[in-house]
Amino acid sequence: MELNKKILTGGLILIALTLTGSMFFIYYCRLSEPVFLQHYYECQLPAYDTDNGESMFALHYLTNRSDKKK
Repeated sequence: MELNKKILTGGLILIALTLTGSMFFIYYCRLSEPVFLQHYYECQLPAYDTDNGESMFALHYLTNRSDKKK
């Protein structure tokens, strides 16, 4: 019975340390602003808009998961 309590206590301490370390890692890796990915390709854009205001190309970027910006 005493061995089980030691294993349980050690496991709980290990879980708490892992949780604390994960929280520090997530805070450290948080982005302060979006990071735009660079894509280089040439495309000819028409002089007038024919597709009801929709863009013919896309901008790709990385943000934090909780970021609500579009």
